[in-house]
Amino acid sequence: MKRSRLRRNRKLESDCGGDDLSATTPSDSEQGDATYETDSTELEDAPSSPKRLRLDENLVLEPEIFYDAGELYDDPLDEGGVDLSEIPEDFDKAPGTIERRERIESRWKRYCASQVRKRPNDPKWRKVEEALRQASNNDMYRFLRWCLQLERGEDGRHIKGINKASTLETDWKNLRCYYQKLTKIVINDEDGSEIRRGMKYLVQEFGLDTQPGRKTPVYIEDIGPFNETILSTQEKKFHLGFQRIQVCLFNSLGIFTVHRKSALLSLQFKDLQISLQKDPRGGPPVPMIELTPEGTKKFLGLTKLTTFALPEIVYGPSLVICPHTLLFGILFHARAFRNQGLTSKAQLRKLFISKGCEQLLVPLDPKKSGWYVFCKTELVKGVPTIQRTTQMSKSVIATLLVTFGEIRGWKGAFHAHQFRYGSGKVINESGWVSKEQHMLIMKHASPRTFLNHYHPLQLDTDMIRVICGLDPDVELMRAVTRQSRWRDTRRPRYLTDQQRAQVEDHPELEDARRNLSKIRAQYEETQQSGLLPRLQQREKEVRNTRKRLHRSLRHQIRERFDEEQAFLDIEAQLSGTVVKEDSEDKSSLEDTMHPLQLHLVQSLLSYPVSNSLEGEWHRRDTGTAAVVQYCDVLEGGPLRGRPKQKAPRSAPLAGRTAQPQGLHQTKNDFDSCVVPVSIHGKPLRATKEYLETAKQPEACFQCFANEGLPDDVRFRMFHDAGCVTRHFDTTHLDEKPLECNWCEVALLHKMAFQRHAIDAHGQNVIMKHADSRTFLNHYLPRHVDTDMQNVMNGHESKKSLMRAITRRSRWIDTRRPRHLTAEQRTSIREHPYELMRLRHDKLAREKLNTFGRLERALRQKVRREFDRRQAKIDIERQLSGAAIDDEEVKDVLRTNSGMPAPSDEPGEEPTVVEVRTAKTTSSVSPEMSQEELLLEKAAKYIRKAKKPRRCFQRYGDTQLPVHRRP
Repeated sequence: MKRSRLRRNRKLESDCGGDDLSATTPSDSEQGDATYETDSTELEDAPSSPKRLRLDENLVLEPEIFYDAGELYDDPLDEGGVDLSEIPEDFDKAPGTIERRERIESRWKRYCASQVRKRPNDPKWRKVEEALRQASNNDMYRFLRWCLQLERGEDGRHIKGINKASTLETDWKNLRCYYQKLTKIVINDEDGSEIRRGMKYLVQEFGLDTQPGRKTPVYIEDIGPFNETILSTQEKKFHLGFQRIQVCLFNSLGIFTVHRKSALLSLQFKDLQISLQKDPRGGPPVPMIELTPEGTKKFLGLTKLTTFALPEIVYGPSLVICPHTLLFGILFHARAFRNQGLTSKAQLRKLFISKGCEQLLVPLDPKKSGWYVFCKTELVKGVPTIQRTTQMSKSVIATLLVTFGEIRGWKGAFHAHQFRYGSGKVINESGWVSKEQHMLIMKHASPRTFLNHYHPLQLDTDMIRVICGLDPDVELMRAVTRQSRWRDTRRPRYLTDQQRAQVEDHPELEDARRNLSKIRAQYEETQQSGLLPRLQQREKEVRNTRKRLHRSLRHQIRERFDEEQAFLDIEAQLSGTVVKEDSEDKSSLEDTMHPLQLHLVQSLLSYPVSNSLEGEWHRRDTGTAAVVQYCDVLEGGPLRGRPKQKAPRSAPLAGRTAQPQGLHQTKNDFDSCVVPVSIHGKPLRATKEYLETAKQPEACFQCFANEGLPDDVRFRMFHDAGCVTRHFDTTHLDEKPLECNWCEVALLHKMAFQRHAIDAHGQNVIMKHADSRTFLNHYLPRHVDTDMQNVMNGHESKKSLMRAITRRSRWIDTRRPRHLTAEQRTSIREHPYELMRLRHDKLAREKLNTFGRLERALRQKVRREFDRRQAKIDIERQLSGAAIDDEEVKDVLRTNSGMPAPSDEPGEEPTVVEVRTAKTTSSVSPEMSQEELLLEKAAKYIRKAKKPRRCFQRYGDTQLPVHRRP
């Protein structure tokens, strides 16, 4: 009978549409909570009552009536929207891709126009698209050669030109895409190889550079002093101090998250999650910042978002690179937290985590979720105004990085991609990050992407010491490859008057002035209005030519500065003269630093002066308060013009210098390269110390911990870690039961055992996948648990803390509701689907299914919003000084008196939350015992409830213990 009823239910549910059928299947997120209706004390576990069996028999005996799905649900009409042909082919493409494609299209149009002038009798070139369809390989080759000869753009402005072979390759790629867009045909390999042969000839003909650009890395040692320069320099001013803080935060997040420039600039408040995490090693809660930027690279409009966790590092050397100090300062300045009483870092430290929870979320104001962290600041009617909902442009942050890099004395133009060069190399060599996680952090589809496009070309391997068997000098080799190696504060930023005068004699500028004189004389003689636009164009060309020559000369001087200045310094030292140098910290401007800026620099450059935790907290809280205070400082706007030039020195000041002692007694370093007598290899037998200390042990921990095995099997050393992997996969993954002999921990399934071997024992195991990317795409958690700050600083990573914030137990909260309240269940009965009962009385089962589906959806919504709502309630109580009585809360939850949450609607006021104790029934005698009171409450509940969730059969069984009867 039970089986026939199941078939009947399926038949009824199949008539209700696919929506209800899919709704009856629990989702992955609800599978863990799907047992909330199968407790041992519930009526569903008991045998079915005879009444229900008779109801099922009646249903089976009745003739089956099939209803059309249209009577219950009206299918949507296919109307509105756009057809596939109306969607542009460049839809949701990257702006850079569209810009390069439009540029190649415009150049092809100009090339066709030039061919029409050259070959007026050839009709093929009169139609641009038809010319490309009929173009031969020689036509495409001639077009690429024509692009190399271009000097002016469409608007007549001088273009930079093509100097790299990679740029020519990019133009050929865009031309192929344009050809495929028109003809819907891909250029075959034979034609492509023929054109590539011509491109090789063009590279040699025009002398194009075939080497990639220098990938100079930027490390944490560079960003710390760089941020100090940004905070203290007076050579660059902003409208508001908030802009200066933004640049420092951009550098800090760039070095610790390895994100691209576009991803950081698109960061909004909704992409942030602030929380207090319970320290697994004990101690006070740890403030945590988690970033999930959505502005990452996309393919087909989709991307897998990655979450970066940045815990606060206590006793850090400097606060100028601390993202917590800078980001919390911006958040407090914007009053971004949902709890308006939370206005300082000191108040945040007073909060605590409730009993039964692993964290305390600090929710942000949902009304400000669309605000940008790196927002735009502009003048509105002469007043500097922060445009919170407008993103800062890429060109603004790129210009600021170049300007501050020049002020710092760095060579070349500093750009944001250098963060990825340095940080990507650090995490690749740290040993704390696996290959798959490195690809996840860098957002790469293959490990070769990092090798081909990000790994610095200047190797920092100390080859002499490594080959001689000595310990390499890592600090020295890292120092000679990073950005600050080429730092020289004497590097000129502006041209002198003599250098600017040299530009006036340049032949190109003389030609531009000559053309201007002709047009001007012609206009003065004729006074024709048609010559006025040409005259203005010539004047603009003279100005642009002068600026371009100034930039070119300035670039040449800065590039040659190192060799020229080194020659002068060596000559001065050899001749015994001293060149008087200006103080490095002395500003070239006469104005003084703002008092609040001086206070900001002193607060962020302070060092720990006490070993007490309270003293370190006070230092960090003071730095955050200084950031909040400086955000509103008016700096006066960007400086105009060039700084005052100093009079050139005719000759260096004379004076003898002290020669280095023992200059000729220096020993040759190569003479000290002695090969050590013994080379440390792997041990002959596996030991406990070896398995605990080795990063990738070449012995099996599972066999070693099994004392029942022979000694030659327990202490066996394999050839390499890969052999251990294959041994573990073929031998131990098929054991039953799955249990780690070393840790004495039982595992549920194979994947849990594999994960345990990776995390606890550093053992690489074989995940039985057809492709190596399967683990990266489907199994590797998207929450990055790499301690980026400690890794970049060269410190030991806090694996216990980072693992605690990524595991499932982080979200434990025993107060999370498991059942809906009576008010919430009543609201479901008012849903429009409830009216279906009036239309089809025969489908009573459909009503029950719909009610159950809506109940599950509402329950899931309540549980999903619980963390954010409850966090606000807890913070408000803690800030107001009210204590939370756990027994009182349990009593309220036991009596199903749910606590109302504050409203999230913009126009509604927050609801005042009150915790009230459960009211007892006046008819109960105070002399009754606890057991009698429980039985009395259970009896009243069973008599009054329509569908009681207590078993009346167990209640009437007096042989059972009292605590199991109700």
